[in-house]
Amino acid sequence: MSEPTLSPSFLYKIVLPDPSLDMASYGMVIPPSPLDAASGFVHLSTADQVPLTASRFFGDQGEIWVFKLPYTGLKGKTKWERVVHDDGGVDNFPHLYRELKAGADISEVVKLKKDVRHMWIFPEGFLEY
Repeated sequence: MSEPTLSPSFLYKIVLPDPSLDMASYGMVIPPSPLDAASGFVHLSTADQVPLTASRFFGDQGEIWVFKLPYTGLKGKTKWERVVHDDGGVDNFPHLYRELKAGADISEVVKLKKDVRHMWIFPEGFLEY
């Protein structure tokens, strides 16, 4: 699949909390998740996709971290691929076919918790298109 007609400014990577990532030095490779390692690429989301992805795949977690990634640095190694969800819905997701590096690829990290309704609380203005 090709990228969207209007390229996003940012993509997002959701990860489980990992204290070692707080100490990551610039350029350090972020270890792939088991799903990323098995798939051979890094699963990413657009700003529109992040809330549902967080609920769908991390709904049983109490905390997640979300990396904000400027798309310009990833564009050449990102493929937009069609994904069919269990409920029959279809979406095109960005998949990064190279390692993700601390600092070099990540412009911001937020640590999210849930509200009383068990919904992830995203900071105002964090999700940008």
